[in-house]
Amino acid sequence: MGEKESGEDLTLKGLLLFSLPSIASSVLEPLASVVDTAMVGHIETPLVGILAIATTILSSFTWMFNFLVHASTKNVSHYYAKKEDKALAATIRSGLKTAFLIGLLSALCLYLLRYPLYELASMPEELSKGVDKYFSIRLIGHPFLILSVTLLSILRGFGQVNLSFYIVLGTTALNILVTGLLLFVFNWGIEGASYGTVCSQVIGFVFSAYYVFRDKKLRTLVFGGGLSSSEVKIEFGKDSLALFGRSFVLTSVFFLSTRLAANLGVNALACHQILLQIWLFVSFFVDGIAMTANILGAKFYAKKEIAKLKEMFANLLWLGGIIGGLFLILYLLLPSLVWSLFTFDKQVIELLSKIWPLIVWSQVINCLSFVYDGLLFGLGEFRFLRRHMFLGSVLTFLPLGLWSYSSKSLAAIWLGLISLNVYRYASGYFRTKRIVNAAEL
Repeated sequence: MGEKESGEDLTLKGLLLFSLPSIASSVLEPLASVVDTAMVGHIETPLVGILAIATTILSSFTWMFNFLVHASTKNVSHYYAKKEDKALAATIRSGLKTAFLIGLLSALCLYLLRYPLYELASMPEELSKGVDKYFSIRLIGHPFLILSVTLLSILRGFGQVNLSFYIVLGTTALNILVTGLLLFVFNWGIEGASYGTVCSQVIGFVFSAYYVFRDKKLRTLVFGGGLSSSEVKIEFGKDSLALFGRSFVLTSVFFLSTRLAANLGVNALACHQILLQIWLFVSFFVDGIAMTANILGAKFYAKKEIAKLKEMFANLLWLGGIIGGLFLILYLLLPSLVWSLFTFDKQVIELLSKIWPLIVWSQVINCLSFVYDGLLFGLGEFRFLRRHMFLGSVLTFLPLGLWSYSSKSLAAIWLGLISLNVYRYASGYFRTKRIVNAAEL
C-alpha cells in the first residue's frame, strides 16, 4: 500500500528533492484559474473581471473544504508510518465519503444560490451574463475536483509524491490544450475556458481514483466490511471541523477582498484578479514545502523522533525563505514580463505598478508563513490554526479592508492581506517552538 520509505535525507538538498514533486503539484493544481486568466486576458479585459467574480466564489468553496487535503494527508501519513492498516483504511473511507457528499451538495447549493452570491461579490451588471455562463459550467466539474484533491492528498500521505505530481501535470496540460483550442481555434469565448477546466477535472478524478485503489488489499479494506472506524471518524471529524473553521475565515478574507476591489471598478477588479493569481501562485509554490512538513512532520511526531523533527523544521524554513527570496528578485527585476502574461491593457498595468512594491517585498514573509502552517498541520495543531486565522483576520485584514472601502484604495486591501501573513508567521513561530521544546523534555 505504498512506496519505499522516503524522506529520511533531512539535508537542504534531500528535503528539496523530496519536495520537488509536491511543489510542482501544488503549483499546477490551482493553475486552472491562472490558465483561464492568462488566456482570456489577451482577448478582452472585461473577461478577466468575469473570472474574478466566478473564480473567487468557486475558489472560496473549494478552499473552505481543504481540510480534506490536510487532514487526509496527516492521518494517512500517521497511520501508514505506524502500520495500522485498518485505521488507515477507515480514515481513507471517511475522507472520501465526506468529499463525495461535500462535492455534490456544495455544487447544488452554489447553483441554486448563484444569483445572491453574484450580488454579494458586487458583480458589475455588464458582466452578469458572462459570469453566469462560466460559473454554471464550472459547477459540473466541482464534485470531481473535491474528490480528486482528496485522492491526491491520500497518495501524498503514502509518500507517493512523484505519482501525484504526474497526475496533476497530465491534467493541467490537458486543461491548457483544451482551453486553448476552444478559445483561440473554435472561438467559444468564456464558455471555452470553463469547458476546458471541467474536462481536466473529470480526467484528474479518474486517474487519481485508479492509482489510489490499484492495490487490492487497500480496496478490500476500504470497501469491505468489518472495519471498526468510530475512533478514526471522530478524530477525522475533529480535525475537519477545526480546519473548516480556518478555511472559512481565510476564504471569507479573499471573498471580501474581491468584493472590495469590485467596488473600485472593472479595471481595479481586473488588477486585483491578476495580483491575486500572481500572489497565490507563490503561495501554492511554497505549499509544496508545507506539504513535506505535513507528511514528514506527522511521521516523525508519531514515531517520537524529535531530533529528526527539529532538523527537518529548520531546513524547511530555510527552503521557504530561499524560495521567497528568489521570487522577490524575479518580481523586482522583471515586473513587465510577469504582467504581460496576463494583460496589455495600459490602465490595468498602471494600477498594477502602484501595488507591485507591496507584492515584491512581502514574498519572504509570505513563504515562511505557509511553511509554518505545514509544520503545524503535521503536528496536528488544527484548532490552533483556526483560532489564530480568526484573530489575525480581525486584527489585521478587517481594519485595513474597512479603510480601503472608505478611501477607495486597492493598496489598502493588499496591505491587509500581507499583514495577515505577518501575523500567521509570528503565531506559527512561537507555537512550533513551544511544541518542539516540550517534546524534548
